[in-house]
Amino acid sequence: MRGMKTAALAAAFLTLPLAAWAADPAPPSPRQVEDSFCARRDAEGACRLADGQVLSFWWGSRVTLPAGGELYLGLATAQPAPTGGVVFTAPDATLPLYQASFRREGSRWIPASLQAGMGRIGTGGAGGDAPQVDEKAPLRQHALPGGDLILALRTISSFQGSSIYGFEIFKLEAARSQWRYAGTIPGGSDNGAACMPPQSPCVTLEGAPVFDARVAMARPGWPVIVMSLDRSEERDGRPVTLSGAEMKRYGYDPERGAYRELGDN
Repeated sequence: MRGMKTAALAAAFLTLPLAAWAADPAPPSPRQVEDSFCARRDAEGACRLADGQVLSFWWGSRVTLPAGGELYLGLATAQPAPTGGVVFTAPDATLPLYQASFRREGSRWIPASLQAGMGRIGTGGAGGDAPQVDEKAPLRQHALPGGDLILALRTISSFQGSSIYGFEIFKLEAARSQWRYAGTIPGGSDNGAACMPPQSPCVTLEGAPVFDARVAMARPGWPVIVMSLDRSEERDGRPVTLSGAEMKRYGYDPERGAYRELGDN
């Protein structure tokens, strides 16, 4: 009897697909993403582009595709080479985005697509770097017909002592194996580091995007994004939260190549 059970288990394992036997591979490293574009490494090990700018890995994540399979999306930003001293950046400054995607095949990650200058992302503070990714917030994914995919990545910027939350929007166009950067949607704020109650109350606004392709203003392939923000503050020494205190809708504007707030019409 034991021999029959052993033979049955062995047969079951032999019928497993090849992917089940493959070890889960570690995703490509930040250096691999940078090396996809590097012309050379300088004496400090920084990635230099052909024009002399410094390319720095910003963020990367494994992404499950709507049609099956898995990609690793790696993003980097480019800045002029440092010249020494303190760097001050204008509030509306932006940085060019570079993307390197890798497709998982069994136990390997195979280069899938490269894009230099796929868009420009706003800086996250006076230092001129890209905004900080909120590692505690989940990456939001929304599958579209035809295998396309929209990602919403929460980031944190700083302004006058307050934390400013945003969602960076990216779209995978599966047929072209290319990504689009579709701008930032405001995601709330927290003035806890700068507030001085009772004159200046401590207020937090937070929420998460909801994708809705059914409303009339949604463009094909670009769902309307609804942001409902909860407001929290202290009143008489007690925390008070108002759910849905602010609600706004954002639609894709093809002229700007980014999402913008929609009016009432």
